[in-house]
Amino acid sequence: MLRPMWGSPSNFSGIGAVRRMRLRLTTVLEVDIAFVDEPMVFGAEEWVSACQQCSESAAIPFDYLLDALTGCDPRLTEYLMSRIAQCPRCGGEINEKTLIVSE
Repeated sequence: MLRPMWGSPSNFSGIGAVRRMRLRLTTVLEVDIAFVDEPMVFGAEEWVSACQQCSESAAIPFDYLLDALTGCDPRLTEYLMSRIAQCPRCGGEINEKTLIVSE
């Protein structure tokens, strides 16, 4: 949601505000942080068959898999994992944004 905020630069209080000719727009971003515990990381790893480090066909971000497993809204959710997941094929590290192959 964008809200115009009129006033002088001395009233500036928004992080990420855009100022143009005395008009300031601030973006309000709502994000849900979902903590992914050890059992959930382990369960998600079972759905991974390869990662971007070992497969050119990796096309699904790991957080899409987490969205499917948790039922969280992908538009609003960012994940905080208790540990980095590991690729079963190459042993590479998989974070929330790593591309994977899931079968």
